[in-house]
Amino acid sequence: MTTHFFIPLLGKRLRITTLDICGNPPAATTPSTTVVTDGFITVNLSSEVEDGAEIITKKANGALCVNEKLDNSFKRFTVGIDFCGVNPSLLAMVTNAQTYADYALDVAGFKVGEGAIADRFALELWTGLSGAACLPGAAFSGGYLLLPFVAGGVIGDITVDGENAVTFSLTGAYTRGGNVWGVGPYNVVNNATSVPSPLPTALDPLDHLLLMDTSLAPPAASNEPLPIPPYISAITPATGLAAGGTPIVITGSGFTTATAVTVGGVACTAFVLNNDSTIHCTTAAHAVGSVPAVVTKTTTPTTITKANAYTYT
Repeated sequence: MTTHFFIPLLGKRLRITTLDICGNPPAATTPSTTVVTDGFITVNLSSEVEDGAEIITKKANGALCVNEKLDNSFKRFTVGIDFCGVNPSLLAMVTNAQTYADYALDVAGFKVGEGAIADRFALELWTGLSGAACLPGAAFSGGYLLLPFVAGGVIGDITVDGENAVTFSLTGAYTRGGNVWGVGPYNVVNNATSVPSPLPTALDPLDHLLLMDTSLAPPAASNEPLPIPPYISAITPATGLAAGGTPIVITGSGFTTATAVTVGGVACTAFVLNNDSTIHCTTAAHAVGSVPAVVTKTTTPTTITKANAYTYT
């Protein structure tokens, strides 16, 4: 086991994913649920800390009897983003703005009205690394920052003058506890065999931030709202005998047209597609070891893969 030392610098790419009120990512192929952009200037995080209570008791003569201070507690990050240009769809995902369509029904602008701010989103940010060379065979070396559960804010101050660009910002957003991001719906790192994969370990529900390095390049910027791609989130149980015969449940999203599952390249038996997010089947015999799972579909993408998804024992 080694410790990675890295120096992040220069924001490269930003991805916003809409969440429901409980922090759940949308199902795969749900329209207009994620935006990837390089159209930002800064992302600012500020910690909020609750000071620990002080317990002070004095003797009758005025000398201290008890002098203790309880530990401080981290509460949340407040989040601010300065955008370069205007992306109404993106602003509507992270602030109280609402998109405004033109006669062609294209998203031509945004409007801001009164009311509660109910937006929830996850924020992922890719950076470069100072002085870091790419790993052999890798085309990228960078930092990856994740805020898995953020409550939406408002559009900040807007200034229009004759000398400067008109900028738009997010302010008042804050991270929340209780995230259900898990390993996430996206491939964001390369695993030990250089296969693009989700996070190696699920986040704790009380995690507010993750920062790590990655050799997997960020997704291409599009600025257009897109759906989340299909994914496998977990196999339960995650281990079984090499002789096979273990009933397993595959969960994820985008399974609607699934026709088969292989675990370690061997087809599962008793395949049952329950719904878009759940498949039941039974493992076949396989050599001992950690293996990928692949769901085969009749629609694009025709396969959904999760590396090291199951371990034969």
